[in-house]
Amino acid sequence: MQGLRWRVFAPSLFALVLAVILLSAPLHAGVTSIPWMSGWFAGSSGNEFGAPGDDGWWFVMDFYPNIPQVTLNWDCDSTPGLCYGQGYGSIDGGGASGNLWNWNTPDNFYYGGVVTDGWVYVQEWVWEYGEYHYWRQFGFDFQGSWTNGWITSGNGYGSEGDSSYGEFFLTTYSTPEPGTLCLLGSAGVGLAGVLRRRRMH
Repeated sequence: MQGLRWRVFAPSLFALVLAVILLSAPLHAGVTSIPWMSGWFAGSSGNEFGAPGDDGWWFVMDFYPNIPQVTLNWDCDSTPGLCYGQGYGSIDGGGASGNLWNWNTPDNFYYGGVVTDGWVYVQEWVWEYGEYHYWRQFGFDFQGSWTNGWITSGNGYGSEGDSSYGEFFLTTYSTPEPGTLCLLGSAGVGLAGVLRRRRMH
């Protein structure tokens, strides 16, 4: 009787161990970082930049955060002849796009993503003799994927006024290969079958 129980239990134990191994190691092994599309990048504006990659690759990304109209709080008394205003706001969404191509091949891929959230800070200076200065800063988070299966997420910072500047941090990686996903699915089906047979006995 004890031998029968072990023969019923052993396949279930084996399937469980196999599933744990498959669900941990291959999944992480299938995720590959793309180093030349990960890290810090500078742009001429707060919502667009381009950068070269390896072996003829180049990519450009554009962001369209929903920057709200900010209400400014004004102070016209602290400095004679100057009115200074500042205000804060929240970014509640937006879009992102991009192009990825290789100068040596016909490969061309596209990026589609979303801006998830962010902030904006606006300053204005108005002098009594007509001089005017404006400065807007904003930051946002984004995520999305390329048509070749790569995934890019990160955050951006931009400033606009007398001059414009952008800085972006990206993390890009490829998803698990289809073969890995099929292997994981097969392991799950096999485990379900073994457990079902065990219940029937």
